[in-house]
Amino acid sequence: MTKALSPSPKALRKAFRAEKTCPLFVFELGDEAKDRITGFKGILISRVEHLNGCIRYELQTQKLTEDGKINCLWFDEAELKRTGPGINKGKKAAPKEEGPGGPKTAPPAAFHTPR
Repeated sequence: MTKALSPSPKALRKAFRAEKTCPLFVFELGDEAKDRITGFKGILISRVEHLNGCIRYELQTQKLTEDGKINCLWFDEAELKRTGPGINKGKKAAPKEEGPGGPKTAPPAAFHTPR
């Protein structure tokens, strides 16, 4: 029995763009992941989208090095494989609250102009 291959992140984004519901990022921050090339494992602690469309994630190991330092490295999205929920295990999605900063569903009332 052959194991079904999961679609690549690039293929997922292409399919979602066709449906106009494209999630920008494939992985959630806090997930545990592994680099397919080097075998480096860790928790996804940050991500970035570059101007050219390249999406990269930063992995942080869960243990300190022998000299007491934290080891963090950046990887392309396509190189990574999710290996578990990481620190998100058992977490429920919190309801979205409109606090200070970040995207809003509507501008504050002070910016509304009567027509």
